Amino acid sequence: MSCAAQARRLRDPEDLEIVVLEAGQVVSYSNCGIPYWVGGQVEGADALIARTPEAFAEQDIQIRLGTRATGIDLDAETVSLQSADGPASTLGYDRLLIATGAVPLRPPVEGLDADGVFGVQTLPDGEAIRAALEKEPQRVVVLGGGYIGLEMAEAFVNQGLSVTVVLAGPLPMSSLDEDMGERVCAAMTDMGIRVQTCEPVRGIDVEGGVARAVVTDEGSYPADLVVLGLGVRPNSDLARDAGL
Repeated sequence: MSCAAQARRLRDPEDLEIVVLEAGQVVSYSNCGIPYWVGGQVEGADALIARTPEAFAEQDIQIRLGTRATGIDLDAETVSLQSADGPASTLGYDRLLIATGAVPLRPPVEGLDADGVFGVQTLPDGEAIRAALEKEPQRVVVLGGGYIGLEMAEAFVNQGLSVTVVLAGPLPMSSLDEDMGERVCAAMTDMGIRVQTCEPVRGIDVEGGVARAVVTDEGSYPADLVVLGLGVRPNSDLARDAGL
């Protein structure tokens, strides 16, 4: 959306038509604010939205919500589209920007599709977690020790839940120097967060379609909620399939 806005600043609507394809129903929002929404510091999802489709429309930037790009024909200069409520179609282009972002990393283990397992990437993810909290869970297991994982752990422990963070490596925040990671780990423990290190996840125990525990080589950690904060990888499938 930043590129679309910048392109409009550089060229007038009479000179450049701008179309943005968005598979979801929201654009231009702060997904890094989801932990603070879950934790109650942010009142609602609207507070995380920087600009609405209507605001972009005022700049003559057309946004097609619920529309997924399914393929690119480089020779024909067209994009294949699939909307949520319509037939497949194509859209021509003179210039094409691929800004498909990232997709969350998921370990190759069973049980990740069970009820009670949540990612933290989109506003619907945040809504789902908040809805789950209304059922008054007691135990949360967070997988991953990066920014999002730790922010989610803090949000849960501040609401009085029992929180366990399971890490594959020896320390949280692996992007930091070791001494800083040790300080982060100590601070988490002081907050009442249980930190399990060097324990890659082997699976999720599921009963009746609902996640009940996270399993590692060292043990099983009961959970009413399992939250995935394992990082992301580039969402490059569309570009790769087009031969880029």
